[in-house]
Amino acid sequence: MMSGPRGIGCAYGKDSIQGFYSIGYCTLLLDSCLQRPSIVTPPKDIWNVTGAQIYLSCEVIGIPTPVLIWNKIIQGQYGIQRMELLPGDRENLAIQTRGGPEKHEVTGWVLISPLSKEDAGEYECHASNAKGEATASAKIHVVETLHEIALTKDDGAEL
Repeated sequence: MMSGPRGIGCAYGKDSIQGFYSIGYCTLLLDSCLQRPSIVTPPKDIWNVTGAQIYLSCEVIGIPTPVLIWNKIIQGQYGIQRMELLPGDRENLAIQTRGGPEKHEVTGWVLISPLSKEDAGEYECHASNAKGEATASAKIHVVETLHEIALTKDDGAEL
């Protein structure tokens, strides 16, 4: 990427067939047009039984369009938190992202199937772009029977 006058950025690329360089695109991004990421729809707490299939979703917006990643927040000794970047090496977990539904938005999902006790915990949606970062989190609660959910579930959580 080469920078021109007044914040104009031009990308040049080599044509693999012809072997010459050409201007691929030029954009003008004024700093006043940029917007730090913000969470449009945060993930919600989930209660479900072992063996179930569940997903968390998160929708973010920003200019330029944010990059969305998922982390599992691990509580270590002495209250120290660490982040596990997902999907990691987990066979029962998949991450998916797509642009939209609106311009400059990104939607991401964490799908877990089958759900196990080890999947319980706090999951974080993390969005970033050139202007900043935004995060939102939700907890996954794993129980053995549906009866346990009715006794312990908070309002606002989903099954």
